[in-house]
Amino acid sequence: MAIASNPAPQAPPPSLSAEQAQSIYGQSLPALVASPAVGAIVAAVLWQTTSHTGLVIFVAVLVALSIARRVMVAAHGRAEPRITDHAVWLHRYTVGVALVGLVWGAGVFAFYVPGDPVLQVFLVFAIGGLSAGAVNTNAYYLPAFHAFLLPAVVPLLVRLLVDFDRIHAAMSGMLALFVVMMALIARNLNRSLVQQAGLRHDLELARDAAEAGIKAKADFLSVVTHELRTPITSVRGALGLLHGGAVGAQTEEGRRLIEIGLRNSERLGYLIDDILDAEGLESGQLEMRVSTQPLGPLVQQAIDANRHFAAQFDVDINLRGGAGQIQVNVDERRFVQVLTNLLSNGAKFSPKGGRVEVEVALRGESVRVSVTDQGSGVPEEFQDRLFDKFAQADTSDARLTGGTGLGLNISRSIIERLGGTIGFKTGAGQGTTFYVDLPIEGAA
Repeated sequence: MAIASNPAPQAPPPSLSAEQAQSIYGQSLPALVASPAVGAIVAAVLWQTTSHTGLVIFVAVLVALSIARRVMVAAHGRAEPRITDHAVWLHRYTVGVALVGLVWGAGVFAFYVPGDPVLQVFLVFAIGGLSAGAVNTNAYYLPAFHAFLLPAVVPLLVRLLVDFDRIHAAMSGMLALFVVMMALIARNLNRSLVQQAGLRHDLELARDAAEAGIKAKADFLSVVTHELRTPITSVRGALGLLHGGAVGAQTEEGRRLIEIGLRNSERLGYLIDDILDAEGLESGQLEMRVSTQPLGPLVQQAIDANRHFAAQFDVDINLRGGAGQIQVNVDERRFVQVLTNLLSNGAKFSPKGGRVEVEVALRGESVRVSVTDQGSGVPEEFQDRLFDKFAQADTSDARLTGGTGLGLNISRSIIERLGGTIGFKTGAGQGTTFYVDLPIEGAA
């Protein structure tokens, strides 16, 4: 069995130097405070055993370096929006921490007290603590971490080895081991930070690609709207005139061909409308003009508009019950569009000579409009996907009647935006009932 090898290291993103500069400059404040503070503590501890002048100079230089680095951090903050070469600022920062490391290395070498293990351990502890703090501050840019670590630690290691005995060998070995562990931790942390930067860069590229794709889709839909709708409307109008005999009588074969062309041009128009509506709903840009109005006329309008369509399938549409004076808060055009989709589906999936039943019924504070066909029902394996985009049952009836697979998805989106719900009930060989529930705005 083949053993998978470790993936190759991810190439640093182009923006890595900018992130490194932002990180180390942004996290430098603790180090600017810690370095002179620890230096002052070291000076206080060594005050009775070392030259006062040397200790004062040591602390003064640390304070001066911290002030200078603080000025550099402030300058970086002011210049950041206009920075084009982050490597320059990384180099400046590295020089600053290198100087701090040199001051610490020279200081502990000069202040080392031979024959006093307690003070020697204290100096090892101070250098080790500063090295550990440098991991958090400088791990995002390893050159800066090493620029502090090496000049700060190496002089103390050398001084311990000068007084070589069992204790000093152990101290130098422990300090060296501690430094190596800190370096490994910094390296691993740096790898993790670089990988995160790479992932952020990939996400930015994916976002840009997605935005470009969305724009391309919007541009395509714009072309569809302007370049296809107009000629399709003209073709439908011309075929309608021919079908109506505006240019004289047609032969039976001619009328049949005109009817085929008219039906297919209408179907293409519906397809374009569905695609544009689906896109408008997805982007939240579909216009909705909602107002309170009586439900009954809207239901009757949808039925009347679909009677001719249903007649093509030898199917009748019947209305059971009345809406009375029930008021609903809807967009008239979009609500009729939903009912038209349900009625046309009912007509397509009902057998010849069948009927589609429409019923309006009160349900507490809501009203339900139901559309029931006499078809074979929705296959069980398809029911969970019925309202998905481009979903079509894989049955012979569905293929014969055609469709975009967008109608129910659009209908659900419209009804949900109107504050209602849409669902269905079905059974094998028992037909299907689609229903729309809407809150009642008022009733006489």
